[in-house]
Amino acid sequence: MKKIVLWPWPLLLLTLSSSFFAASFAPWHLWPLGFFSLIFIFILLEKQIPNKRTAIVWGFILGLVTDIFAYHWILYTMMVFGHLPALPAAFLFIAYAFFTNLRFGVFFLGVYFWQKKSESPRTFSMGLLFAVFWYFSERFIWQLFPWYGGNLVSGNLLFIQITDVVGIYGASFFWFLANYFMYLLLALGSQKFFPRYHLNPGFSISRISLLLGFVLIAAIHLYGLFAMKYWDGEYSRAPRKIVGIAQGNTPLSFAHIRNMRDFLNETTTNMVDQTIRLNEEAIRKYGKLDLVIWPESAVPFLKYNQSDFLRKEIGRMYESIHSEFIFNDILDKYVFSDNKYIHKSYSNVWFFNAEGKITASYQKNYPLPFGEYIPLGSLFPVVYDIMPEVSNFDASRDVSLFNGNTGNILPSICYEAILPGFIWDFQRKTGIKAQMIVNLTNDTWFGDTIETYEHLELAKIRAVEYRLPLLRAVNSGVSGYIDYNGRLRDPTEKFTRVSRIYAVPVLEKSRKTVYAIMGNYTMDILALFLAGFLFFREWKSRRNCGNG
Repeated sequence: MKKIVLWPWPLLLLTLSSSFFAASFAPWHLWPLGFFSLIFIFILLEKQIPNKRTAIVWGFILGLVTDIFAYHWILYTMMVFGHLPALPAAFLFIAYAFFTNLRFGVFFLGVYFWQKKSESPRTFSMGLLFAVFWYFSERFIWQLFPWYGGNLVSGNLLFIQITDVVGIYGASFFWFLANYFMYLLLALGSQKFFPRYHLNPGFSISRISLLLGFVLIAAIHLYGLFAMKYWDGEYSRAPRKIVGIAQGNTPLSFAHIRNMRDFLNETTTNMVDQTIRLNEEAIRKYGKLDLVIWPESAVPFLKYNQSDFLRKEIGRMYESIHSEFIFNDILDKYVFSDNKYIHKSYSNVWFFNAEGKITASYQKNYPLPFGEYIPLGSLFPVVYDIMPEVSNFDASRDVSLFNGNTGNILPSICYEAILPGFIWDFQRKTGIKAQMIVNLTNDTWFGDTIETYEHLELAKIRAVEYRLPLLRAVNSGVSGYIDYNGRLRDPTEKFTRVSRIYAVPVLEKSRKTVYAIMGNYTMDILALFLAGFLFFREWKSRRNCGNG
């Protein structure tokens, strides 16, 4: 059996890279570290990866340590809502880290095969090819809670403006190249000042290569300046819609509640009273209120179609307010399939017009694993008895815009807003007519952890990709308004009952960004072209060597 090379140098470098991943992202936002986070990987790759086993283990370690630093809140959910003891939860967490970070192992495998097969594996263009490997590993390898390299530097607003052309996958590609440029810059400096212990990329670093890297990074940031100024100008002329968010901070665990009916009725009454006060404040400040949003699970369990009390309270609310209204509940349907009717339950969003009439609804397409369903739970129903707080929702395949006086609203629930493919597909199916994105979320599943900040940071890229305002209503916080340039406006605190009112500019006619039209195909074509060119050059080099 071939030996796996892990200790101590590779482990140290992989850990340093993971720590930079975590520190550059939410909630710390030390984004400059994100542009240096891959340098440790490049140092590791100065020597050839010894075998395939090592490549896979390096990927696993990078993913595991990153999850420990940045995504440890998954353990909280497993233990509190999954009722798992610490040791089984730890083993499950390790398995999660492996299967949801296969992209790292795939990346290292790609590097391994290139180093083994190439006639000249260490050239300046090596970084370009490795960026292609990284791009395809992120683009096509499954993740449960997806995040990408470009997300790590989302605190740099100028850099992420390119996502309206190339999306978050493209931002990751250019983030990788920026890291490679920094590595070459440090390698050149170390060769000059520390000749005995310098970084060794394996080729002579020319001024042209450094100039190309500088021009690339400068061009991305100049585009960011131009784009932000342009869209600020476009939206400065747009009419303002007054949007209110009522963050109810409704609990998710109900084991301590003795009378559930009284609790649900009180919760509903409190949400209605909070909304009436929000409306009064909006009238005093702006003279109107166009839209009210309740977060996901603001009123748990109650179903509008089945609860007389919920309908009565919303009717009472409409005696005071005259605005459009969005809220989440559970919708039961009987769907005809295989010559019989099958009962299905969906996480649902209702859209009320200003007169209090339901005019549209949307059922969630991507239920949250371990929150709204348990993978393989249909085959092993007993797991729902083990994890009683976990719902058993079905996934819808239908999408619909909410059309009203506020504009065309694209609804999304929970982590749907962090799925680039879902939002793009939603836009495509509805004619790219959305003028605003609304995201209803309940982050209470993850307790008082950093998860909600990460969720917020991942979602904000959608606002930039489509140049649309994004309203995020979160039951336990953080709620807020993210503008078309990715700027967060007046966010709420966590675990507080609070309301926010935003004057949101809404373009009278939606604009189509390059990404909204092309999606990820722009970067797919570019990456395939680069890969083809580099592999062709390698083939030509081999052929010339053979002829020689």
